[in-house]
Amino acid sequence: MTPKWLSAFLLAVSACTQEPAGLQPATITVEVTEVGRTDPEVELSLRVKNTGQVPVHFEGCPNVPSVVLEGLADIGWQEVGSVNLYCIAILSHRREVLKPGASFQTRLAVVNRGLLRIRVLYGFDPAAPYAEAQVSQVIQVD
Repeated sequence: MTPKWLSAFLLAVSACTQEPAGLQPATITVEVTEVGRTDPEVELSLRVKNTGQVPVHFEGCPNVPSVVLEGLADIGWQEVGSVNLYCIAILSHRREVLKPGASFQTRLAVVNRGLLRIRVLYGFDPAAPYAEAQVSQVIQVD
């Protein structure tokens, strides 16, 4: 195969394997809007917005969304806890779909202190609601 034909072949293969340009993947934004104190817990108000073009799916127990709390340690960001991720036997998971442009507010009770960020789990497919994650801004919790 000549270099000219090889280049044309590789260009055609590349074009066939790329996602369609018209459909952008969904993304969400995660914003901590308020930090309240109810010792020994801290209550965080969280706003989640679908800024993408397709619906996103959430699952959680007993509420949505499932989140992982990360704290800043000497070696970087480390998981320090989770909320709505695990379910006890008498409860069942709740599922929600967030349409493009829509948002919801929720409150999370956490016991962790220090520099924290919240990783919200979601998915593009209802069968995989934990496939993706979006991280909030860093907040200081004293």
